[in-house]
Amino acid sequence: GHVFAAEVGDSEHIELVVTGRNINRVALAQEIAEPGEVVISRQTHALVPDATVEPRQSNFSLLRSMPRVDPPPPFSRWGRGLGRSDIHELMVLAGQIDALRPYLPRNLPHRFLEPDDQQAAGEFRPVTVLFAHFYPFTSVLDMVGDDCETAVAVLNAYYRRAQEVVHRYGGIVNKVDMYTYGDKLMALFGAPVANEDDPLRAVRAAFELNEVVAEANAEVFGLLHPKVGRLLQVDPQLFKQRIGINTGVVFAGKVGSEQRHEYTVMGQHVNLAARLMSTAEERALIVSPSTRRAVERHIEVQALAPVLLKGVTEPVPIGRALRAYGVSQGPQRSLARPELVGRDAEVSQIIAQARRAFNDQQGGVVALAGEAGAGKTRLIEAALQQMVLQSGVNEGLAAFFPYSVEAQSYDQNNAYALVRELLVQFFNLNLAQKPAQLFALVERRVRELAPDLLRFAPLLGDLLGAAFEDTPLTAALTPQQRYERTLDLFEAMLLAEARAHPIA
Repeated sequence: GHVFAAEVGDSEHIELVVTGRNINRVALAQEIAEPGEVVISRQTHALVPDATVEPRQSNFSLLRSMPRVDPPPPFSRWGRGLGRSDIHELMVLAGQIDALRPYLPRNLPHRFLEPDDQQAAGEFRPVTVLFAHFYPFTSVLDMVGDDCETAVAVLNAYYRRAQEVVHRYGGIVNKVDMYTYGDKLMALFGAPVANEDDPLRAVRAAFELNEVVAEANAEVFGLLHPKVGRLLQVDPQLFKQRIGINTGVVFAGKVGSEQRHEYTVMGQHVNLAARLMSTAEERALIVSPSTRRAVERHIEVQALAPVLLKGVTEPVPIGRALRAYGVSQGPQRSLARPELVGRDAEVSQIIAQARRAFNDQQGGVVALAGEAGAGKTRLIEAALQQMVLQSGVNEGLAAFFPYSVEAQSYDQNNAYALVRELLVQFFNLNLAQKPAQLFALVERRVRELAPDLLRFAPLLGDLLGAAFEDTPLTAALTPQQRYERTLDLFEAMLLAEARAHPIA
């Protein structure tokens, strides 16, 4: 039958998406088929009437046998040999290669581009796999009919935003694949490029993917309502989504033939991520036991009843990721961690520096430098734990309030990421609240700490990423003035808090 094909994405990466109701039926046939079987639809059987079939459910049949069909001749490699002096041909080839780059996986190492390098064919590596089921795009195709331009714009409203989120957290969109209803986006964290916190990156990206669905729906409504609103009712929340995530060692590399191959991942851990997605409810984020263990210090996960999944012999204990913990909870969580061994001198040195800073009321900075995995974070946690236990007793250490923020590599393009996290703790905010509710909390805290600068309170929305309504005063400020007054207000509040009690 007919299908819909579109190129979506941006200059960072372009993906070919093939979808539609007939593609959904292919996925349904795949679900019906058992290992080693070929299941075809009634429409396909009509095109090969000499085939021997056995009826199955939902107008599908099991293919038993069919006449021999000679395959078409193989394609030859495109292009021809170039002479050393053929500059024009080289320029043409360079232009073709440049045009093809967006179709390659992002950050793919050059070794995978060598056609004859067998060493680069693949590898086994730990990867976190995210499957996002988004739907129902087929309803859009029914609405717009032959208007392909609008259909592509609607699909891109979701895909472009989803890809931007995945890329920001260091992952790649590996493919948009068929599903029995809607489509599923497959994202990889850990292949082809690995980070030490790939499971956490995947879960944080999943939280944001749920947010971008709302943004995409607003754009989709604006695209569809003027075109079909007179005839059909357009759902303002058209696109829905659910997500499954699993972590494990998979095969990652080139698969395919000489004529066509792709970079992808394969293995049971990939299949499990897809199965977890199929169990999720709308907007739910379901994680496997391995992913949960990797992120539980940073993410609140609700334990769910074990589920029996296709291809898995035993029930799988799954969890639903609910929210990210604030990093300020780190010191409290560290109280339950094993005792740090062999770092007593370093812990004592940090505490001594804190004691001098508090007693002299001049402040201070302790910088730790070391290789990744050397234990810097654990050392800071242990020092804070001891400082909390020693504060307020006869140890010469004044009572203090700890704030803790972490710089993440995926926030390197966000200039205010650390300040935002500090303000969230400072004001005890939940950024999921409406802007008016957030501003009421911010305004009350500014009135307590820096009343002389209360008129500039709306500027803190720039730091928090919240849409606070400007006053006539703040609206009249130039960009440079907004920047300077924002820093003045932030500094005044921090100093006022430190005067009230020491902070660390």
